[in-house]
Amino acid sequence: SQTGHGPKSWSLAAARANLGMVRMQAGRPAQALEVFQGTAADIGADQPMVRRFLGNNMYYADALISAGRAAEASPLLERVAERRVALFGADHPDTAEARGMLAVAQAESGGRQDPMPAFRQAVPVLLARTSRSQAEDAGEASVGHEGRRRLVLESYIGHLTGGGGGDEAVAEAFRAADSVRSQVVQKSLT
Repeated sequence: SQTGHGPKSWSLAAARANLGMVRMQAGRPAQALEVFQGTAADIGADQPMVRRFLGNNMYYADALISAGRAAEASPLLERVAERRVALFGADHPDTAEARGMLAVAQAESGGRQDPMPAFRQAVPVLLARTSRSQAEDAGEASVGHEGRRRLVLESYIGHLTGGGGGDEAVAEAFRAADSVRSQVVQKSLT
């Protein structure tokens, strides 16, 4: 607001969304959430602004999950996943990322929704390491996507090993962990 823009300013909301993203990338989710909440308070019920700056914002969802507010992130992530299916298709890495984050939110929400269907849709695509994700070695996309990919895979493995799913679940957790390890080794060799 010191720039002469009022609370309903698209420019100010865009700058705040970017600031929230940067704070998430810097590993400061509490500060990012503070920025996102300030944006939400300023734009209020202005639905076009809410959709543009918060409603499809994976960094906002990630900040909510990091703050222990996964239940609030779930509806946002459901909308993002639906939108990405419509835009990119069911097997696109961006769709898998949204579904994976939805599964994380469901897993951390305390059992209201079973995260396994979303994990089952997301994890194979995330483990496939598409050429798009391999090509992104620097920049915003790489930092954000890789951080969320890691969170999804860690949550998936944790859910498998902590859920009492028996030998089959533990074996699947080892397969996923081995795939991740192989990718890390391969990336370090290239």
